[in-house]
Amino acid sequence: MEKTLRLFVVFAVVLFAIYYFRGREALVPVEITASARLADQTLSVAGTTSLEDGAILLYEVFPEAEEMRLVTGRTTVANGRFVATINVGDLAGHDLRVRLIFQVALEHDPQPPAVILRYGVFGQYLTGELVVERAIGRRAELVVTAAAEVR
Repeated sequence: MEKTLRLFVVFAVVLFAIYYFRGREALVPVEITASARLADQTLSVAGTTSLEDGAILLYEVFPEAEEMRLVTGRTTVANGRFVATINVGDLAGHDLRVRLIFQVALEHDPQPPAVILRYGVFGQYLTGELVVERAIGRRAELVVTAAAEVR
């Protein structure tokens, strides 16, 4: 137990040092572009990004007229690209919005270490038009729309 506590304290001190001592000159611009297409009950989201390979992007899907999330998930950046194929079930007849989110601090599976070092533990090194401040740090957000098919 004492060894675990010591390891936790060392880890916390290292993370604090990384966060505190890294200068403003280290800001990293983040760009994300995406498109969404709805076919039958499948929503396809694809795009490009300046994020590091291995970075995890979260997505939230909700009807155009509402803010209530209906589907959530994640996708991973590879070679500056990402793709998500999402089953939206009965929502297929509605226009849908997809919010793509990049944030370093995640509740469950963490971002890879290289991503944390590049963007900061709390996303404090993120900069760009898509970056917003949140209670737990900065994150990048982009919303795209997929129109329902007309039959």
